[in-house]
Amino acid sequence: MNLPAGTGPRRVKEAIRLLFAENLITTSPLADGKEGLLLLHPDGSGKEWDGNGTRWIGVPLALWSNAWILKLSGRALVVLLALLELNGGSKHPDGELMDGHRKKQYGLSDDTWTRATQELERYGLLRTTKVRWGDDDYEIRQRKRYFIIREKLEVTPDWSVE
Repeated sequence: MNLPAGTGPRRVKEAIRLLFAENLITTSPLADGKEGLLLLHPDGSGKEWDGNGTRWIGVPLALWSNAWILKLSGRALVVLLALLELNGGSKHPDGELMDGHRKKQYGLSDDTWTRATQELERYGLLRTTKVRWGDDDYEIRQRKRYFIIREKLEVTPDWSVE
């Protein structure tokens, strides 16, 4: 599969067109009546994939309209998407725990995770809270809860923060 050339919206549209052509995605109605994308089986057969479950994430339009897509590094964007998925539907005021297994499912090293979360915190997009976690079956350890501050995405980034 050849990756699309160029940058910006044209590249995104071409990538989506390519995924449709390879039978890797299709459209699907979401709960709010909007149309979303549904991942199909990775073998390209066009069959539904059991890996879909009922989880999905909405990526705020402000990611593009407020230029966050340009400001954030690639690793920060990946971690932001992982945290949007993790926090989707969360009722906990301090966010959710992301364990090492989940990070590995996303293909993220500890170094990438640390650098990306520090970047997201620096821009005010992420709040972390340290908590003690564990029980009789698990060693008590200090963990972080991750909470995406969605309102901050609605603000154009401060280009002077580096």
